[in-house]
Amino acid sequence: MKYMDLKSRWYYRLLSVSYVLILSFLSLFVIWVSFDSIGNHQEDNRIKCYLGNQENFLAHKDKKILVNRFVEVIDPKNWSSNEAPNDWSVMSIATDGCGLSNLIAKSFLDENMKIFSVSFEKVNVYSWQEALFNIFLLIVLIFLILEIIRRVFYFVVIGKIFPDKE
Repeated sequence: MKYMDLKSRWYYRLLSVSYVLILSFLSLFVIWVSFDSIGNHQEDNRIKCYLGNQENFLAHKDKKILVNRFVEVIDPKNWSSNEAPNDWSVMSIATDGCGLSNLIAKSFLDENMKIFSVSFEKVNVYSWQEALFNIFLLIVLIFLILEIIRRVFYFVVIGKIFPDKE
């Protein structure tokens, strides 16, 4: 079967229309989701270290540290000496965030020393540049997947990946 014969078949025309509709629908969906996400904020915890590397950082965005929801226990005045070092969130902030070793962090926490402070902050999680990059990348990916499907169809029906246009 030649390519010109294929153009007159109903299933080829249906596939061509489906190709355009799927590409259009998925592209619009990607654009809508990307632009809908711009400006979204999420809550993150700003950590200020008093010991160790003494820096300010956002727990999740900068260091990928998850702070548990009972953050008010981070004030050492609220701890009993056997509670604080066992809290995974507090130890994670002291070691991964402030750069202290486990032994040093545990000893400071045992002595109820204030290693860091925590405050809540709203952080922008999605910018225009990220949205445009994602839109471009996903539309190219969708196009490539649909083109591969089309070339497989050509190979199955005609026997060639790139049919002759005659």
